Amino acid sequence: MHKRFIKHSYTLVELLVVLAIVGVLLGIGMPAFQKIAVGNKVDTTARNLGGVLSLARSQAIVKNCYMAVLIPDEKYPDSNFQNTSYACKKFRICKVEYDSSSSTTPYKFKSWYKGAGWKEAEVGTAVYIADPQNSSSSDCVKTVEIDSTNYTAVNAIIFKPYGGVALNDFEIKVVQGEYSSGASANSDADNHKIVLTNTDNSKTIKVNMFTGKISYE
Repeated sequence: MHKRFIKHSYTLVELLVVLAIVGVLLGIGMPAFQKIAVGNKVDTTARNLGGVLSLARSQAIVKNCYMAVLIPDEKYPDSNFQNTSYACKKFRICKVEYDSSSSTTPYKFKSWYKGAGWKEAEVGTAVYIADPQNSSSSDCVKTVEIDSTNYTAVNAIIFKPYGGVALNDFEIKVVQGEYSSGASANSDADNHKIVLTNTDNSKTIKVNMFTGKISYE
C-alpha cells in the first residue's frame, strides 16, 4: 500500500518572513565581512611591498650596485606628486648610482629594473615612509622621469651593494585608508593627506640598516 505524500506550499507571509530574516543577517554580517576583507588588504599590501624590498636587496648584492624602491608621497621632497595617482599608492624598483660629489641628493636614478613595473597598494590602503629625516633629500633618488615628467627627487629605500640600507631610524607604514590630495594633513598618518578608515589597522615594515633584512610589526 502506497503512502500519499501531501505537498505543502509556502504562503506569501512565510516567504516574506524568511526574506526579512535573511536581510537582517546580511545587514549584521556584511559590515563585519567588509572590515575583515579590507583588514586583510593591509596585510597583503605589506607583504607585496616586503617582497619588492627583498628583491631590491638581493639584486643589490648580486649585481654589486645600488638599488632603490621608490615610494612617492605628496609631502617631500617633490610635492608635485600630490596631484598624481602615485602618492602613497605605488612603488617600484630601480637602479641608482651614488654621486659622492653631491651632499644633498647623492643617489641618482639610472634605470628601471627590468620585468618589474609599478606595483600598486591594495584598494583601501596607503603606504609611506615614516621618517623625520626624510625632510632632507639626502635619502631620496633624484631626477626620476615618470610618465614623461621629471621629478627632482623621490622618496626611496636605497640598498647598498652589501645589502644594507642608506637610511636609518625609519619605518614603512601601510595603513587602512586612502590618499586624497584634497584632504587635510592627518596627524595619525604622520601628517600625510591620508583619510584613515580604521586607525587601529596598520602594518609596520622595518628594514635592518646593516643587513637589509625585512620584518613586520
